[in-house]
Amino acid sequence: MEMVIGKYQKPDWRTFLVFVFKRSAIVFMLIVVAVAAPVAKLYKDIWKPPLITSTIPGEVFDLVSGISILGAVFLLAAAVAIAGLEYFRYAYKMGSDTLEIRRGMIHVKETAIPYRRIKGIDTHESLLYQLLGLSDVIIELTVDINDYGNKKGENSDEFLPAIPRGVAQAIQEEISHRANIERVHIHDQYGKKI
Repeated sequence: MEMVIGKYQKPDWRTFLVFVFKRSAIVFMLIVVAVAAPVAKLYKDIWKPPLITSTIPGEVFDLVSGISILGAVFLLAAAVAIAGLEYFRYAYKMGSDTLEIRRGMIHVKETAIPYRRIKGIDTHESLLYQLLGLSDVIIELTVDINDYGNKKGENSDEFLPAIPRGVAQAIQEEISHRANIERVHIHDQYGKKI
């Protein structure tokens, strides 16, 4: 996937995976409960600890495990549906004067950022992003000042989440060029670029 100027671009399938993963934390907890319940029942049946054997019937462990599995399936389906909505409505475009971002689930928000308002641009990669070859592009914006010298807003950041690494670097270079941002390279004590 490469960056195209003047045309809305959609992210690739890895972005969809990240969107699903971010919305399914509770699913993983329910899977742990679904696995832990049969293990606890096995513990109860084999070692017969007096407190558990006398107070908790074995059917409770089966019920907890079943409910956890059903809940995990339902929540995973919901996470996929929500992530799908977000993924299919997410796009970005580099125009001649602005970077345009379109995102949302039910209500689609379109943001146009003039290059003249961009004072910095960076990329960020979490461990998951590194494994998938993705980056977040973080765009630091300047403060608007009205005719009377008062601030209209505080410094704010916009970001493009889960962009393929090569495209993220190309976007960073192109925006740096268009916004006249000087890129500073930091080197370690051996002269290697960090």
